[in-house]
Amino acid sequence: MNSRHLFCLPWPPSLNHQKENRWAKVRHGPKAGKRYMAQMLTEEAKAYKQRVFYEVRLGHQVPPRLTGRLDIMLLACPPDTSRMRDLDNYWKLLLDSLKYAGAITDDSLFDHEEIFRGNPVEGGRILVSIGRFDPDAAGPSLNRVGLPWPRPQLTTHGMIDDAAALVDAHGCSVTASDLLDCKRVVPDVPVCGGDR
Repeated sequence: MNSRHLFCLPWPPSLNHQKENRWAKVRHGPKAGKRYMAQMLTEEAKAYKQRVFYEVRLGHQVPPRLTGRLDIMLLACPPDTSRMRDLDNYWKLLLDSLKYAGAITDDSLFDHEEIFRGNPVEGGRILVSIGRFDPDAAGPSLNRVGLPWPRPQLTTHGMIDDAAALVDAHGCSVTASDLLDCKRVVPDVPVCGGDR
């Protein structure tokens, strides 16, 4: 069973209010003391990350610290309909805030991300549902909209065996280790050039 973790989070600040340019100093190293222009989170964005931290841990709950291949779905209920809102402007800060709160170990773990626009509510809310990614369920969804399913990534274990089977099948004089040695890769040259 694919259990999901649900969170009801506050509406994040817009992308335009998440970062600002500030002067900073290099603290360590040969350039210590030099000043440079850096892009940093605004006070509004820092306050949002702190609010998400408290919402995730509401009721003294230990955050799930999810790892592995994950799936996230959002229902974004904006504070009002008086202006158009680009929903992907809120995405990155929300994922970073979930990581900061301990709900996920890293925001790069999401293999599937969906966002839906909901009805406006006072103050705005974002409903978040996080669960394990199910590739069997995702394949038909991609096919339904005419997109190909990505080829599965090769795992590193068993590659020597696969390469050895390839060498045996084609009667090459090279070894399986030679095939997998990245330093020996020569583009557009057949490995078995007349060695039969």
